[in-house]
Amino acid sequence: MERLAFRVEDGGWFVRFSAAQAIPQVADTGDFRAIATLIELLGDQDAHVRGAAAESLAEDCDPQLREAAAQAMAMVAERGDEFACGLLLGHLEDPDHKVKKAVKESLKLLGRADSRSLRAAGHAER
Repeated sequence: MERLAFRVEDGGWFVRFSAAQAIPQVADTGDFRAIATLIELLGDQDAHVRGAAAESLAEDCDPQLREAAAQAMAMVAERGDEFACGLLLGHLEDPDHKVKKAVKESLKLLGRADSRSLRAAGHAER
């Protein structure tokens, strides 16, 4: 984990991207250092790195972490960021209602609260 955390400081986007993808493979579920590193990567200047970090966070089996990841995405992505919105839209069907709610709120903050996607999420909650 320490070696991967060091790699997130690398200047090359692909190295940071690869580190974000590898962290869930070597860290225990709920590992605070892994979570903190991935949340930091949500603010990376490269969209690919942000996406890999978001996907790695979303893979965690802890619904509170998935909820926090959805909220963090809205804080670090720019309004209208299609890549971030696409990742969030992919999690509208999360089995946890709090995660779905966080995804919908994040989409609204990012300016992607189109009625069709929110209506679909609303039906999924019922």
